[in-house]
Amino acid sequence: MGSKSYTLEEIPRLGSGIPRIFILSWMTDHIYWHKNSQEKNLGLCFCSGKRGAPSEYICDGARKVGPSRGLSFSIIFPGTKLHTISPQKHDEICVFYRPNTAPFWESYRSAIGVFEPTVRYERLLDELRETLLHLDTPGFADRADLLVLSLVNEVLISKAAMRNASSHAGVASVMSYLLTHFTEEPDIAKLCQEYGMSRRNFYREWQKQCPLSPIEFIQEHRLAYAARLLEEGRLSVSECALECGFRSISYFGVCFRKRFQVAPSVYHKQCASSASNRGTIKP
Repeated sequence: MGSKSYTLEEIPRLGSGIPRIFILSWMTDHIYWHKNSQEKNLGLCFCSGKRGAPSEYICDGARKVGPSRGLSFSIIFPGTKLHTISPQKHDEICVFYRPNTAPFWESYRSAIGVFEPTVRYERLLDELRETLLHLDTPGFADRADLLVLSLVNEVLISKAAMRNASSHAGVASVMSYLLTHFTEEPDIAKLCQEYGMSRRNFYREWQKQCPLSPIEFIQEHRLAYAARLLEEGRLSVSECALECGFRSISYFGVCFRKRFQVAPSVYHKQCASSASNRGTIKP
C-alpha cells in the first residue's frame, strides 16, 4: 500500500464506546519536520522501516533520540510540544483521534517504545489494509476502530515478551496461553505452577509488563471478540456471550455496556438494521 490518508470521522458507526478514528494516514518513506508545534489532537504512531541515522527531537522541552531501527509505537497526547532537530526516513501509520479520547489511551502508555513484530501483528496490519479499502461498507469503520485497538494490544504483548527475555519468561508464556484460551476460565494458580512461578512473583512480574490485570486482559479480548461477532451478525447475543467465554448472559451485558457504552442487544440490532438497509456486512 502506498501513502494515503483516510478520513473516518464522518462515517457512521454501528456501535459506540471504542474511540473513533478521526484520520488514518498510511505513509511510506515518510519524513516530517515538527517546528515548535503543539499537537491539538491525539495521535497513535506505528513506525517501521527506519532508514539512516536515528531521529533527534525535542518533546515538551526534553531532547530525545528516536530508535535507529526496528518497530516503535508512540502516543502523542494533545498539548504535546514537538520540534524536530534531525528527522529519519521511515514508514509510518498515524491514527488521529479527537482530544476527548485522551483518558482512554492513558492506560496504554506502557505500550510506547520499541517492540518486535508478531505474526498476529502482521495479520492485523493486513486486515486493516483490506478494511480501509471498503470503508463505504457499513460496519467497516467500526472494524477499523477495533483493529487499531487490537494492534495496540498486540504491541503490549510484544513488549511484554521482550521484557521477559531479561526478567521472567514464564509471564510471557502465561500471557500467550491466556491470549489463545481467553474464552476459557483461567486457573492462574495452575498456570503459575506449570511455568515454575509463585503467585506472588507472577503478579509482581505481570504488573511490570501489562497495565491490565490477568482478568482484565482476558476480559478485554473477550469483549473485543464479542463486538466482532455481533458485528458479523451470525450469533444471537446469548450465543455470542457463551462463545466468548461468559457463563452469565446478564454479566456479559453489564461488561459489554461498561466497555462500549451500549447494550449488546442494541449493538446487535444496529448491526442487523444497517446490514438490512444498506447491504450485508461481509466478515
